[in-house]
Amino acid sequence: MSGRKRFGSAVASASNPVVRRVVTEETPATTAWLSGLLTGIEDTARPKGRPLLRHDDLFVVNLLRAFSEIEESADTLEVIATLARRAPPKGVAVRPEAQLRLFVEAYLQEIYILSLRCAAMLTFIKRAYRKDARADAVAARVTTLKDGIAASFKGMLSVRGAHVHEFRHDDFDVSRLSTLKLLAADPLLERVHRAALRDVRRKKTEWMRTNNEKIGELLDRFFTILHELVFDAASKPRFPSPLRSA
Repeated sequence: MSGRKRFGSAVASASNPVVRRVVTEETPATTAWLSGLLTGIEDTARPKGRPLLRHDDLFVVNLLRAFSEIEESADTLEVIATLARRAPPKGVAVRPEAQLRLFVEAYLQEIYILSLRCAAMLTFIKRAYRKDARADAVAARVTTLKDGIAASFKGMLSVRGAHVHEFRHDDFDVSRLSTLKLLAADPLLERVHRAALRDVRRKKTEWMRTNNEKIGELLDRFFTILHELVFDAASKPRFPSPLRSA
């Protein structure tokens, strides 16, 4: 089992009984509160009465939320790569080069979001263990992992950082398509435009496919290390000691 799947299975197993216990309360207030907790919308008022979640419950629910956000970004990258291979549907007033530019920019934006979500998960784990007996060891592993993640995304993020420059995205292949389209009233240049569009779409979708493979490998390594930090060999949570229930 890959590191990503193993971590996902472990966090789902740990959080499942917690979520089930809250759901059995079956009141609109508890349902809204749990939904807010899982989605990161923190302005939902906690229901009155006995606490629904203990500290260790909150720990696994927050792990679940962080993991699901990273999975969401990884899934979105796969969806964008799939859609980018296709031309706009016939009868829809969308220029192919404009659609391709949109997909390239959306792809880069989602990589940026993914990098932030990975960093946020690491920050949460470091803070959760800050008073634990393993605090120094966890902090050291988290810092090393955060540096590694930043380095892995560096090339992709540097491209995104240039995209509010003279061109919306500093990609001359995509920009060239828009320029050629303006000259496409000439039959010869229209053929050049169509050939260039096919070529650029092929290159961009191959770039996305290759990146997605690398990101998948990166997330496998990322979650393999996190599993060692927050779960034991049997995939049971290693709760930070100040958060352990009595």
